[in-house]
Amino acid sequence: MAVGKSYTSTVALEGKIFVLGGGDGVCWFDTVDCYDRSRGDWSTCPSLTRDKGSLAGVSVNGRIYAFGGGDGTECFSDVEMFDPTHGKWIKNQPMLEKRLALAGVALNGVIYAVGGFNGVEYLSSAERLDPREPNWKMLPKMSARRGCHTLTVLDEKIFSIGGYDTGPKAMVATVEVCEPRMPSWMMVEPMNYTPEDIILQLCSVAQYSPLVG
Repeated sequence: MAVGKSYTSTVALEGKIFVLGGGDGVCWFDTVDCYDRSRGDWSTCPSLTRDKGSLAGVSVNGRIYAFGGGDGTECFSDVEMFDPTHGKWIKNQPMLEKRLALAGVALNGVIYAVGGFNGVEYLSSAERLDPREPNWKMLPKMSARRGCHTLTVLDEKIFSIGGYDTGPKAMVATVEVCEPRMPSWMMVEPMNYTPEDIILQLCSVAQYSPLVG
């Protein structure tokens, strides 16, 4: 990319990869970078409506939805939609809660926003938007609060994995699963290690590795 950045969200659509927002440690960006696989190059796409990072993004029905995030001062409930045929971002119905460092996924044409940080606390709540309907709807809460986690879909079920929470053991190793037809979260086998354990192991390996220093 033309500029290095982190805290982005990435979305694949029509053979292209879109990198949404993010920051470089000094400032936040509203920029959207696009990688075209057929041409093997990057280009700049229309910008988001404001600077933001730690947001979520999904593609549904040929459109990209960017939701949540923040700018280091404020957490957002914003939802923006990009339709390549119109070539610009359009504000959509906002989420019911502000969510920084949330996780998002699309399943069967429906958008799910899970967890995150609202500026005061980490969240166990989740909500969904069917683009054919006007408003977001709340889902049952997870058992654990979590942000900076990940979502994935397997066998028509949504898995919420790992993440961060405040408290004595801030890193979360638990995994919860939700089946949209029966919208409740169920704990399943946790990961063997928390993200914190993995970081400590990597630091230990790097310290004693003959390839370092």
